[in-house]
Amino acid sequence: MEHLEIFLQEKKKLFNTAYRILGTPFDAEDVLQDSYIEFSKLALEEMKSPRNLLFTIINRRSIDRYRKLKKEREIYKGVWLPI
Repeated sequence: MEHLEIFLQEKKKLFNTAYRILGTPFDAEDVLQDSYIEFSKLALEEMKSPRNLLFTIINRRSIDRYRKLKKEREIYKGVWLPI
């Protein structure tokens, strides 16, 4: 199995995981793309469970993104518009 096959099999679940953490589909898609790039650089032969590693990458990147967005919201002084 290749990186892309594993990613495509789990894409819907990965998106749902990122979306639950971040709250917007745009941020979830960004995290998915960044996570795939990171995942594709790793050797499959060295992984015990590529699926679990992919979910770990998604979770960590989503949490990091959430913290970054939260900090930006705290600093922002302008008017917030609805999405």
